[in-house]
Amino acid sequence: MQQANHKGFSVTEPRASEKALRKYVHSLEQLHAITANKSLFGDEKINAILRLGIETFHLPIAITSWIEDEVYTVKHVLGPDYAPDKGAQFELCKTYCIHTLNANAATSFHHAGDSAIRNHPCYQQFRLEAYIGAPLIVDSERYGTVNLSSTEARGRPFSENDLSLMQLFANWIGYELSHQLSQQRLMETEENNRLILESAGDGIYGVDAQGLTTFVNPAALYMLGYTVEELIGQPMHATVHHSYPDGMPYPAHRCHIHASFTDGRVHHVDDEVFWRKDGSRFPVDYTSTPIMKNGELVGAVVTFRDITREKQAERELFETQNRLLKTNQQLEALSLHDGLTSIPNRRNFDLSLDREIRAARRDKTALSLVICDIDHFKAYNDEYGHLAGDRCIKEIAQCVFSAGRRPRDLTSRFGGEEFTVLLPQTSLEGAVALAEAIRKAVEELNIPHPNSPTADRVTVSLGVASLSVDEHTSAEDLIGAADYALYEAKQGGRNQVRLALS
Repeated sequence: MQQANHKGFSVTEPRASEKALRKYVHSLEQLHAITANKSLFGDEKINAILRLGIETFHLPIAITSWIEDEVYTVKHVLGPDYAPDKGAQFELCKTYCIHTLNANAATSFHHAGDSAIRNHPCYQQFRLEAYIGAPLIVDSERYGTVNLSSTEARGRPFSENDLSLMQLFANWIGYELSHQLSQQRLMETEENNRLILESAGDGIYGVDAQGLTTFVNPAALYMLGYTVEELIGQPMHATVHHSYPDGMPYPAHRCHIHASFTDGRVHHVDDEVFWRKDGSRFPVDYTSTPIMKNGELVGAVVTFRDITREKQAERELFETQNRLLKTNQQLEALSLHDGLTSIPNRRNFDLSLDREIRAARRDKTALSLVICDIDHFKAYNDEYGHLAGDRCIKEIAQCVFSAGRRPRDLTSRFGGEEFTVLLPQTSLEGAVALAEAIRKAVEELNIPHPNSPTADRVTVSLGVASLSVDEHTSAEDLIGAADYALYEAKQGGRNQVRLALS
């Protein structure tokens, strides 16, 4: 935990956690933007995700690998000149990725040279200090890994959120490679229509100018649950594309597939569903391409794929982002409250004071401040110990907190044994009355303090200031005035209220 002191004010881990979560939320938003970008295809999308990984983790080398027969082959690489070339091969056992594959999960090292793997061949040869990687799954099979690395060690270990984010990167690259492989299969069999229809991973079917099915490939039959005999010669729209996702009828004249053989344009859609023979539906990404013969539109070819996994991944990404945003909001609330007393902290006070000064300036109203300090608190700690001192601070915090009862009144722990009560729209007389009530309430707690020169119990000194805010008034003016009044209360014998006179 990091801590910096200024009049007892502490800055703790929640602010760092808030910053980290903001970074993760930003990375998730960037990932969503990349994966939803319809102008990016194939390696462009994969390289965009790899660049996002480099920016997110501050590691300069990003690689996707293909692993077969214990041989690691570099498929995509971004990085400096010393990064391995695309197509470079290594023995799998001599790469950090073997740990990732053995774990079947995202793994990381933040300082290899200061860890149990400092004798690993990869470290001995390349001196890679920091590494994070995740398994790459393509078409439900292990394909290889996605990993980022650096020759410089990180200052801290990777977090669970880092590992989860790395796995999301790998999942999306896996989906893109799955799609690439599907398209590659189509291209490799383009010269032979029979082979295209029999081997394509995507569903393919054709319709004539009346919308009747002319051919359909095995992948389409498998996804739709029909036989060839059940589809050939049948109106495809009425059979598999008859309704919207909510079950409402989908008129044929509005159908993008129907439009292809009427307007002669290619139509691509990724937010509709096809209906199986058993009445169930699945989301599809389809392209309908018109067929021209002798300058005449004679039908269309439809290529489609089941995007259930992609939609699920999008939902998971959205849910993860929402969870992180909620966590961020919770951390924001924690960062505005003192860990010991649970009342607002100095950061909360500073933000509220700036806001109330603007409001008082706008509304031409008074703004008052009470600063309260426990008398001879060091002597109390020396006598009873820090745990008893903490209990004392908590009791007095609740006593002071109970005094500011209006919705805009703000009681905060200013630092150490000091507390403040910020009182919008309150005159000096009203603030003095509240301060005196606090002083009496603390005295009536009857917390023993035999080492106090002031009284036999714990007491407080209070300084009060009230300003009519104008364009020249600053937060420092109000704090300084109340702090000086507190100084006078201490100099005057403590256990008393003093007010700042303008």
